[in-house]
Amino acid sequence: MSNEPAQELTLDEDEAVASHRQRNRLVRRGLFVCAAITVLTTLAIFWVLFNEATHFFFDRRFSGIVSSLVSGGDVSQRITFQEFFFGGERWDPTHAINPGYWVVPLLWGTLMITVGAALVSIPIGTLTALYLSEYASPRVRKYLKPGLEVLAGIPTIVYRNLVPHAVADPADRRGVRSADSLDKRDRGSDRRRHHDDPDCRLDQRGRNELGS
Repeated sequence: MSNEPAQELTLDEDEAVASHRQRNRLVRRGLFVCAAITVLTTLAIFWVLFNEATHFFFDRRFSGIVSSLVSGGDVSQRITFQEFFFGGERWDPTHAINPGYWVVPLLWGTLMITVGAALVSIPIGTLTALYLSEYASPRVRKYLKPGLEVLAGIPTIVYRNLVPHAVADPADRRGVRSADSLDKRDRGSDRRRHHDDPDCRLDQRGRNELGS
């Protein structure tokens, strides 16, 4: 009789351990699926970039190049690496008559934007971090630090897409209103000139007499 509670406790512990192990297996499988999705997504990105690069240089996809090589066909480059890296004049691939494929201006523009952004962001970021760690009160740090962390976690491409709309749309609306006001003013001045012109008044009077 005295061993029955101990046996029941042992059974309960075994069931708890088994349930815990099952949950751990499910968690491990879920984490493995997430890691596999991340790896496959990265590989898919590399494959798309590589496939598009082959289409850019050879005017055909990678599968077309492989099939041409297997069948003994000729694979010619539409854009040579010499032209792309060293021998071009400009970067203008969408030009209808004389496109340019020199990548150096594109890289130079990217470098200039990066340096300019660093000259602005590094001092501001450093001073902000110094203020939060050394001078900000606990109440200010409580609200300001999470807000800055949220802003830092947003990809820069989001700001790149939002800022032009936030800046350009009001300007466009102001431009439309200005154009509408100018158009109305021009129409009003035309009507006044038309009304003040004696020939126009005579023509209008003749039309009124004919209509009556």
